[in-house]
Amino acid sequence: MPNPSRRLLEFEGLRGIAAVVVVFHHLVQIFSIHPYEALENYFQWIPTFLRPIVCALAAVTFDGYIAIAVFWVMSAFVLSLRTFRKEAQSNSSRPGEHLSEAALRRYPRLMIPATASVIFAYVLHQLGWMHNDDLAQYFGPPYSNGALASFYQFDADFTDAVGGAVWATFFSFDITSSYNTVLWTMEKELYGSFFLFGFLAVYAGIRWRPLGYIAAVYVLRRLGIHWLNAFVLGIALCDAYCNRSWVLGCFPYSWRSMVGRLQTSRAVSLGVTVVILIAIGRLKPGVSANISLAVLLSFWVLFSAPLRAALSRPIPVFLGKISFGLYLCHWPILCSFGCWSYLACVRQSIPHSSAILISSFFSVILSLLGGFILYRVADKPSLGISKALSSAIIAATTKAASVIGQRDTPPNLSPDSSMHPGSKLKETE
Repeated sequence: MPNPSRRLLEFEGLRGIAAVVVVFHHLVQIFSIHPYEALENYFQWIPTFLRPIVCALAAVTFDGYIAIAVFWVMSAFVLSLRTFRKEAQSNSSRPGEHLSEAALRRYPRLMIPATASVIFAYVLHQLGWMHNDDLAQYFGPPYSNGALASFYQFDADFTDAVGGAVWATFFSFDITSSYNTVLWTMEKELYGSFFLFGFLAVYAGIRWRPLGYIAAVYVLRRLGIHWLNAFVLGIALCDAYCNRSWVLGCFPYSWRSMVGRLQTSRAVSLGVTVVILIAIGRLKPGVSANISLAVLLSFWVLFSAPLRAALSRPIPVFLGKISFGLYLCHWPILCSFGCWSYLACVRQSIPHSSAILISSFFSVILSLLGGFILYRVADKPSLGISKALSSAIIAATTKAASVIGQRDTPPNLSPDSSMHPGSKLKETE
Protein backbone atom coordinates (compact mmCIF):
# COMPACT_ATOMS: atom_id res chain seq x y z
CA MET A 1 0.00 0.00 0.00
CA PRO A 2 1.10 3.61 -0.52
CA ASN A 3 2.56 5.98 2.06
CA PRO A 4 -0.22 6.86 4.53
CA SER A 5 0.96 10.46 4.81
CA ARG A 6 0.19 11.29 1.17
CA ARG A 7 -3.01 12.80 -0.20
CA LEU A 8 -5.57 10.16 -1.15
CA LEU A 9 -6.40 11.24 -4.67
CA GLU A 10 -7.86 7.80 -5.47
CA PHE A 11 -10.46 8.32 -2.75
CA GLU A 12 -11.31 11.69 -4.30
CA GLY A 13 -11.90 9.87 -7.57
CA LEU A 14 -13.97 7.14 -5.96
CA ARG A 15 -16.09 9.72 -4.17
CA GLY A 16 -16.69 11.57 -7.41
CA ILE A 17 -17.81 8.44 -9.24
CA ALA A 18 -20.07 7.51 -6.31
CA ALA A 19 -21.72 10.96 -6.50
CA VAL A 20 -22.40 10.49 -10.22
CA VAL A 21 -23.88 7.06 -9.46
CA VAL A 22 -26.31 8.71 -7.01
CA VAL A 23 -27.38 11.13 -9.75
CA PHE A 24 -28.00 8.20 -12.12
CA HIS A 25 -29.86 6.39 -9.32
CA HIS A 26 -32.34 9.24 -8.97
CA LEU A 27 -32.73 9.60 -12.72
CA VAL A 28 -33.68 5.95 -12.90
CA GLN A 29 -36.10 6.38 -9.99
CA ILE A 30 -37.82 9.22 -11.82
CA PHE A 31 -38.15 7.51 -15.18
CA SER A 32 -38.43 3.81 -14.29
CA ILE A 33 -40.30 2.03 -11.51
CA HIS A 34 -38.67 -1.35 -12.23
CA PRO A 35 -35.14 -0.61 -13.54
CA TYR A 36 -33.72 -4.12 -13.11
CA GLU A 37 -36.51 -5.70 -15.12
CA ALA A 38 -35.96 -3.03 -17.78
CA LEU A 39 -32.29 -4.03 -17.98
CA GLU A 40 -33.22 -7.68 -18.52
CA ASN A 41 -35.49 -6.68 -21.40
CA TYR A 42 -32.95 -4.30 -22.91
CA PHE A 43 -30.16 -6.91 -22.98
CA GLN A 44 -32.24 -9.70 -24.54
CA TRP A 45 -29.88 -9.76 -27.52
CA ILE A 46 -26.95 -10.85 -25.31
CA PRO A 47 -26.37 -14.63 -24.89
CA THR A 48 -28.15 -16.06 -21.87
CA PHE A 49 -25.01 -17.10 -20.00
CA LEU A 50 -23.53 -13.57 -20.29
CA ARG A 51 -26.71 -11.61 -19.64
CA PRO A 52 -26.59 -11.70 -15.80
CA ILE A 53 -23.01 -10.40 -15.81
CA VAL A 54 -23.77 -7.58 -18.23
CA CYS A 55 -26.92 -6.63 -16.33
CA ALA A 56 -25.00 -6.63 -13.04
CA LEU A 57 -22.30 -4.34 -14.41
CA ALA A 58 -24.94 -2.02 -15.87
CA ALA A 59 -26.86 -1.99 -12.57
CA VAL A 60 -23.78 -0.74 -10.69
CA THR A 61 -23.99 2.55 -12.59
CA PHE A 62 -27.22 3.48 -10.78
CA ASP A 63 -26.85 1.64 -7.45
CA GLY A 64 -27.21 4.61 -5.13
CA TYR A 65 -27.34 2.41 -2.02
CA ILE A 66 -23.78 1.16 -2.44
CA ALA A 67 -22.69 4.72 -3.27
CA ILE A 68 -24.06 6.00 0.06
CA ALA A 69 -22.29 3.15 1.89
CA VAL A 70 -19.05 4.12 0.13
CA PHE A 71 -19.55 7.73 1.26
CA TRP A 72 -19.87 6.65 4.90
CA VAL A 73 -16.89 4.28 4.80
CA MET A 74 -14.66 6.90 3.17
CA SER A 75 -15.90 9.58 5.57
CA ALA A 76 -14.95 7.40 8.55
CA PHE A 77 -11.60 6.61 6.95
CA VAL A 78 -10.71 10.27 6.34
CA LEU A 79 -11.91 11.43 9.77
CA SER A 80 -9.79 8.71 11.42
CA LEU A 81 -6.68 9.32 9.35
CA ARG A 82 -5.18 12.02 11.54
CA THR A 83 -5.58 9.88 14.64
CA PHE A 84 -3.71 6.91 13.24
CA ARG A 85 -0.92 8.80 11.53
CA LYS A 86 2.09 8.55 13.79
CA GLU A 87 3.35 12.02 12.97
CA ALA A 88 0.03 13.53 14.05
CA GLN A 89 0.17 11.66 17.35
CA SER A 90 3.74 12.71 18.08
CA ASN A 91 3.18 16.37 17.15
CA SER A 92 -0.04 16.78 19.10
CA SER A 93 0.38 18.92 22.20
CA ARG A 94 -2.44 17.08 23.94
CA PRO A 95 -3.64 13.53 23.13
CA GLY A 96 -6.99 13.61 21.39
CA GLU A 97 -6.96 17.39 20.98
CA HIS A 98 -7.62 17.08 17.27
CA LEU A 99 -10.75 15.02 18.00
CA SER A 100 -12.22 17.95 19.94
CA GLU A 101 -11.42 20.27 17.05
CA ALA A 102 -12.92 17.85 14.52
CA ALA A 103 -16.08 17.43 16.60
CA LEU A 104 -16.58 21.20 16.84
CA ARG A 105 -16.06 21.60 13.09
CA ARG A 106 -18.35 18.80 11.95
CA TYR A 107 -21.80 20.40 12.30
CA PRO A 108 -21.00 23.72 10.54
CA ARG A 109 -19.00 21.82 7.94
CA LEU A 110 -22.13 19.87 6.97
CA MET A 111 -24.75 22.49 7.75
CA ILE A 112 -23.46 25.33 5.55
CA PRO A 113 -23.53 23.40 2.22
CA ALA A 114 -26.81 21.71 3.20
CA THR A 115 -28.42 25.09 3.89
CA ALA A 116 -27.18 26.42 0.55
CA SER A 117 -28.81 23.48 -1.25
CA VAL A 118 -32.09 24.05 0.61
CA ILE A 119 -32.13 27.74 -0.32
CA PHE A 120 -31.52 26.75 -3.93
CA ALA A 121 -34.45 24.31 -3.80
CA TYR A 122 -36.62 26.91 -2.05
CA VAL A 123 -36.04 29.41 -4.87
CA LEU A 124 -36.99 26.84 -7.50
CA HIS A 125 -40.11 25.88 -5.55
CA GLN A 126 -41.09 29.51 -4.89
CA LEU A 127 -40.87 30.24 -8.62
CA GLY A 128 -43.12 27.27 -9.38
CA TRP A 129 -40.44 25.40 -11.27
CA MET A 130 -40.82 22.04 -9.54
CA HIS A 131 -42.46 19.71 -12.12
CA ASN A 132 -42.10 16.33 -10.45
CA ASP A 133 -45.84 16.10 -9.77
CA ASP A 134 -46.63 17.12 -13.36
CA LEU A 135 -44.45 14.29 -14.65
CA ALA A 136 -46.01 11.82 -12.21
CA GLN A 137 -49.51 12.75 -13.35
CA TYR A 138 -48.42 12.42 -16.99
CA PHE A 139 -47.08 8.91 -16.39
CA GLY A 140 -50.15 7.94 -14.37
CA PRO A 141 -50.27 5.08 -11.82
CA PRO A 142 -48.13 3.97 -10.07
CA TYR A 143 -46.16 7.22 -10.52
CA SER A 144 -49.12 9.52 -9.79
CA ASN A 145 -49.71 7.95 -6.39
CA GLY A 146 -46.08 7.11 -5.63
CA ALA A 147 -42.99 8.83 -4.28
CA LEU A 148 -42.41 11.07 -7.30
CA ALA A 149 -45.72 12.87 -6.79
CA SER A 150 -45.19 13.31 -3.03
CA PHE A 151 -42.34 15.82 -3.14
CA TYR A 152 -42.87 19.58 -2.81
CA GLN A 153 -46.53 19.22 -1.89
CA PHE A 154 -46.31 22.23 0.43
CA ASP A 155 -46.13 25.99 0.08
CA ALA A 156 -42.66 27.49 -0.14
CA ASP A 157 -41.69 29.32 3.03
CA PHE A 158 -38.22 30.80 3.53
CA THR A 159 -38.27 30.60 7.34
CA ASP A 160 -39.31 26.95 7.27
CA ALA A 161 -36.68 26.22 4.62
CA VAL A 162 -33.78 27.72 6.56
CA GLY A 163 -35.02 26.38 9.90
CA GLY A 164 -35.36 22.93 8.41
CA ALA A 165 -31.88 23.11 6.92
CA VAL A 166 -30.25 24.18 10.17
CA TRP A 167 -32.18 21.94 12.56
CA ALA A 168 -34.58 19.38 11.09
CA THR A 169 -32.07 18.10 8.53
CA PHE A 170 -29.74 16.94 11.31
CA PHE A 171 -32.03 16.20 14.24
CA SER A 172 -35.59 15.47 13.03
CA PHE A 173 -35.54 14.86 9.30
CA ASP A 174 -38.91 14.42 7.56
CA ILE A 175 -38.72 13.54 3.88
CA THR A 176 -42.28 14.75 3.19
CA SER A 177 -41.50 18.31 4.29
CA SER A 178 -37.88 18.54 3.20
CA TYR A 179 -36.82 20.80 0.34
CA ASN A 180 -34.06 18.34 -0.58
CA THR A 181 -34.75 14.64 -0.06
CA VAL A 182 -31.07 13.63 -0.33
CA LEU A 183 -30.43 15.37 2.99
CA TRP A 184 -31.65 12.25 4.80
CA THR A 185 -28.02 11.14 4.92
CA MET A 186 -26.89 14.27 6.81
CA GLU A 187 -28.44 13.15 10.09
CA LYS A 188 -26.66 9.80 9.89
CA GLU A 189 -23.43 11.46 8.77
CA LEU A 190 -23.48 13.76 11.80
CA TYR A 191 -24.39 11.03 14.29
CA GLY A 192 -21.89 8.66 12.73
CA SER A 193 -19.15 11.27 12.96
CA PHE A 194 -19.72 11.86 16.66
CA PHE A 195 -19.86 8.12 17.26
CA LEU A 196 -16.52 7.90 15.45
CA PHE A 197 -14.93 10.64 17.58
CA GLY A 198 -16.07 8.92 20.76
CA PHE A 199 -14.92 5.52 19.54
CA LEU A 200 -11.48 6.87 18.64
CA ALA A 201 -11.16 8.67 21.97
CA VAL A 202 -11.70 5.36 23.78
CA TYR A 203 -10.01 2.78 21.54
CA ALA A 204 -7.39 4.54 19.40
CA GLY A 205 -4.57 4.12 21.91
CA ILE A 206 -5.42 0.56 22.98
CA ARG A 207 -3.38 -2.31 21.58
CA TRP A 208 -6.30 -4.74 21.50
CA ARG A 209 -8.61 -2.34 19.61
CA PRO A 210 -9.34 -4.97 16.87
CA LEU A 211 -11.48 -6.68 19.49
CA GLY A 212 -13.26 -3.37 19.92
CA TYR A 213 -14.09 -3.30 16.22
CA ILE A 214 -15.51 -6.82 16.37
CA ALA A 215 -17.53 -6.06 19.50
CA ALA A 216 -18.89 -2.81 18.06
CA VAL A 217 -19.98 -4.47 14.80
CA TYR A 218 -21.76 -7.21 16.74
CA VAL A 219 -23.48 -4.85 19.19
CA LEU A 220 -24.60 -2.38 16.52
CA ARG A 221 -25.98 -5.21 14.43
CA ARG A 222 -27.90 -6.59 17.38
CA LEU A 223 -29.27 -3.13 18.12
CA GLY A 224 -30.51 -2.81 14.54
CA ILE A 225 -28.40 0.23 13.62
CA HIS A 226 -26.39 -1.48 10.91
CA TRP A 227 -25.49 1.75 9.12
CA LEU A 228 -23.14 2.72 11.97
CA ASN A 229 -21.00 -0.28 11.09
CA ALA A 230 -19.93 1.62 7.97
CA PHE A 231 -18.15 4.02 10.32
CA VAL A 232 -16.72 1.24 12.50
CA LEU A 233 -15.33 -0.62 9.50
CA GLY A 234 -14.07 2.63 7.98
CA ILE A 235 -12.10 3.23 11.20
CA ALA A 236 -10.73 -0.33 11.08
CA LEU A 237 -9.71 0.09 7.43
CA CYS A 238 -7.88 3.33 8.25
CA ASP A 239 -6.16 1.63 11.20
CA ALA A 240 -4.94 -1.21 8.99
CA TYR A 241 -3.87 1.24 6.26
CA CYS A 242 -1.78 3.39 8.60
CA ASN A 243 -0.31 0.36 10.40
CA ARG A 244 0.11 -1.79 7.32
CA SER A 245 3.69 -2.77 8.25
CA TRP A 246 2.38 -4.40 11.42
CA VAL A 247 -0.45 -6.10 9.51
CA LEU A 248 1.89 -7.44 6.84
CA GLY A 249 4.31 -8.58 9.53
CA CYS A 250 1.73 -11.12 10.65
CA PHE A 251 2.21 -13.04 7.38
CA PRO A 252 5.22 -15.04 6.14
CA TYR A 253 7.72 -13.28 3.88
CA SER A 254 6.73 -15.39 0.87
CA TRP A 255 3.15 -14.17 1.24
CA ARG A 256 4.30 -10.55 1.48
CA SER A 257 6.28 -10.81 -1.76
CA MET A 258 3.25 -12.32 -3.46
CA VAL A 259 1.11 -9.45 -2.16
CA GLY A 260 3.54 -7.00 -3.74
CA ARG A 261 3.20 -8.68 -7.12
CA LEU A 262 -0.60 -8.75 -6.88
CA GLN A 263 -0.65 -5.09 -5.95
CA THR A 264 0.98 -3.97 -9.20
CA SER A 265 -0.61 -6.45 -11.62
CA ARG A 266 -3.01 -4.83 -14.09
CA ALA A 267 -4.67 -8.13 -14.93
CA VAL A 268 -5.36 -8.88 -11.25
CA SER A 269 -6.58 -5.32 -10.68
CA LEU A 270 -9.03 -5.50 -13.59
CA GLY A 271 -10.22 -9.01 -12.70
CA VAL A 272 -10.86 -8.32 -9.02
CA THR A 273 -12.49 -4.96 -9.78
CA VAL A 274 -14.91 -6.59 -12.22
CA VAL A 275 -15.74 -9.34 -9.70
CA ILE A 276 -16.49 -6.75 -6.99
CA LEU A 277 -18.69 -4.74 -9.37
CA ILE A 278 -20.58 -7.87 -10.44
CA ALA A 279 -21.15 -8.74 -6.77
CA ILE A 280 -22.51 -5.23 -6.19
CA GLY A 281 -24.81 -5.43 -9.20
CA ARG A 282 -26.10 -8.93 -8.44
CA LEU A 283 -26.85 -8.57 -4.74
CA LYS A 284 -30.23 -7.25 -3.67
CA PRO A 285 -30.14 -3.98 -1.72
CA GLY A 286 -29.34 -4.57 1.95
CA VAL A 287 -27.54 -2.46 4.53
CA SER A 288 -25.10 -5.15 5.68
CA ALA A 289 -24.28 -6.33 2.15
CA ASN A 290 -23.79 -2.76 0.89
CA ILE A 291 -21.49 -1.85 3.77
CA SER A 292 -19.43 -5.03 3.35
CA LEU A 293 -19.02 -4.43 -0.38
CA ALA A 294 -18.25 -0.73 0.19
CA VAL A 295 -15.44 -1.69 2.59
CA LEU A 296 -14.15 -4.28 0.12
CA LEU A 297 -14.23 -1.76 -2.73
CA SER A 298 -12.48 0.90 -0.63
CA PHE A 299 -9.80 -1.58 0.41
CA TRP A 300 -9.22 -2.64 -3.18
CA VAL A 301 -8.90 0.99 -4.29
CA LEU A 302 -6.17 1.47 -1.68
CA PHE A 303 -4.46 -1.82 -2.50
CA SER A 304 -4.41 -1.93 -6.30
CA ALA A 305 -1.79 0.36 -7.83
CA PRO A 306 -3.38 0.38 -11.35
CA LEU A 307 -6.81 1.21 -9.90
CA ARG A 308 -5.29 3.96 -7.75
CA ALA A 309 -3.68 5.44 -10.84
CA ALA A 310 -6.96 5.31 -12.79
CA LEU A 311 -8.96 7.01 -10.03
CA SER A 312 -6.25 9.65 -9.51
CA ARG A 313 -6.67 11.06 -13.00
CA PRO A 314 -7.92 14.66 -13.38
CA ILE A 315 -11.56 13.91 -14.27
CA PRO A 316 -12.34 11.56 -11.33
CA VAL A 317 -10.45 13.87 -8.96
CA PHE A 318 -12.41 16.89 -10.20
CA LEU A 319 -15.66 14.98 -9.70
CA GLY A 320 -14.47 14.14 -6.20
CA LYS A 321 -13.76 17.80 -5.49
CA ILE A 322 -17.33 18.82 -6.38
CA SER A 323 -18.93 15.57 -5.17
CA PHE A 324 -20.59 17.07 -2.07
CA GLY A 325 -22.01 19.95 -4.07
CA LEU A 326 -23.12 17.58 -6.82
CA TYR A 327 -24.80 15.31 -4.30
CA LEU A 328 -26.63 18.20 -2.64
CA CYS A 329 -27.87 20.10 -5.70
CA HIS A 330 -28.81 17.38 -8.17
CA TRP A 331 -32.22 16.43 -6.72
CA PRO A 332 -33.80 19.90 -7.02
CA ILE A 333 -32.42 20.09 -10.56
CA LEU A 334 -33.94 16.73 -11.50
CA CYS A 335 -37.32 17.64 -10.01
CA SER A 336 -37.37 20.96 -11.85
CA PHE A 337 -35.44 20.95 -15.13
CA GLY A 338 -35.26 17.15 -15.48
CA CYS A 339 -39.02 16.62 -15.29
CA TRP A 340 -39.82 19.76 -17.29
CA SER A 341 -37.42 18.89 -20.12
CA TYR A 342 -38.91 15.41 -20.55
CA LEU A 343 -42.44 16.85 -20.76
CA ALA A 344 -41.22 19.49 -23.23
CA CYS A 345 -39.71 16.75 -25.43
CA VAL A 346 -42.82 14.57 -25.54
CA ARG A 347 -44.94 17.63 -26.37
CA GLN A 348 -42.74 17.97 -29.44
CA SER A 349 -43.59 14.35 -30.37
CA ILE A 350 -40.13 13.06 -29.41
CA PRO A 351 -40.29 9.33 -28.54
CA HIS A 352 -40.27 8.29 -24.89
CA SER A 353 -36.79 6.73 -24.85
CA SER A 354 -35.24 9.64 -26.73
CA ALA A 355 -36.93 12.13 -24.41
CA ILE A 356 -35.43 10.31 -21.41
CA LEU A 357 -31.95 10.40 -22.92
CA ILE A 358 -32.17 14.11 -23.79
CA SER A 359 -33.58 15.06 -20.41
CA SER A 360 -31.04 12.92 -18.54
CA PHE A 361 -28.06 14.24 -20.50
CA PHE A 362 -28.82 17.90 -19.89
CA SER A 363 -29.87 17.24 -16.29
CA VAL A 364 -26.49 15.65 -15.57
CA ILE A 365 -24.68 18.58 -17.21
CA LEU A 366 -26.68 21.07 -15.15
CA SER A 367 -26.07 19.02 -11.99
CA LEU A 368 -22.32 19.06 -12.61
CA LEU A 369 -22.44 22.83 -13.13
CA GLY A 370 -24.56 23.26 -10.00
CA GLY A 371 -22.20 21.02 -8.04
CA PHE A 372 -19.23 23.16 -9.06
CA ILE A 373 -21.04 26.38 -8.10
CA LEU A 374 -22.13 24.96 -4.75
CA TYR A 375 -18.56 23.80 -4.14
CA ARG A 376 -17.28 27.33 -4.71
CA VAL A 377 -19.95 29.26 -2.79
CA ALA A 378 -20.68 26.91 0.14
CA ASP A 379 -18.70 23.67 0.29
CA LYS A 380 -15.18 25.11 0.09
CA PRO A 381 -15.92 28.15 2.31
CA SER A 382 -17.46 25.86 4.95
CA LEU A 383 -14.01 24.36 5.56
CA GLY A 384 -12.54 27.71 6.56
CA ILE A 385 -15.62 28.85 8.46
CA SER A 386 -15.88 25.64 10.50
CA LYS A 387 -12.15 25.77 11.28
CA ALA A 388 -12.38 29.40 12.41
CA LEU A 389 -15.41 28.66 14.60
CA SER A 390 -13.75 25.67 16.26
CA SER A 391 -10.56 27.64 16.87
CA ALA A 392 -12.53 30.51 18.42
CA ILE A 393 -14.50 28.15 20.68
CA ILE A 394 -11.37 26.31 21.81
CA ALA A 395 -9.54 29.61 22.45
CA ALA A 396 -12.48 30.98 24.44
CA THR A 397 -12.88 27.85 26.56
CA THR A 398 -9.13 27.64 27.17
CA LYS A 399 -9.04 31.28 28.29
CA ALA A 400 -12.08 30.78 30.53
CA ALA A 401 -10.54 27.66 32.06
CA SER A 402 -7.28 29.50 32.80
CA VAL A 403 -9.15 32.42 34.41
CA ILE A 404 -11.19 30.04 36.57
CA GLY A 405 -8.04 28.14 37.48
CA GLN A 406 -6.25 31.32 38.57
CA ARG A 407 -9.25 32.44 40.58
CA ASP A 408 -9.61 29.13 42.41
CA THR A 409 -5.88 28.67 43.15
CA PRO A 410 -5.06 29.66 46.80
CA PRO A 411 -2.23 32.17 47.32
CA ASN A 412 1.27 30.72 47.81
CA LEU A 413 1.90 31.79 51.42
CA SER A 414 5.00 30.95 53.42
CA PRO A 415 4.66 29.12 56.75
CA ASP A 416 5.51 32.26 58.67
CA SER A 417 2.96 34.44 56.95
CA SER A 418 0.25 31.86 57.43
CA MET A 419 0.98 31.78 61.14
CA HIS A 420 1.16 35.56 61.53
CA PRO A 421 -1.72 37.38 59.85
CA GLY A 422 -0.16 40.72 60.51
CA SER A 423 2.85 39.96 58.33
CA LYS A 424 0.91 40.69 55.15
CA LEU A 425 -0.01 44.11 56.48
CA LYS A 426 3.63 44.87 57.21
CA GLU A 427 4.64 43.83 53.68
CA THR A 428 2.01 46.13 52.25
CA GLU A 429 3.17 49.02 54.33
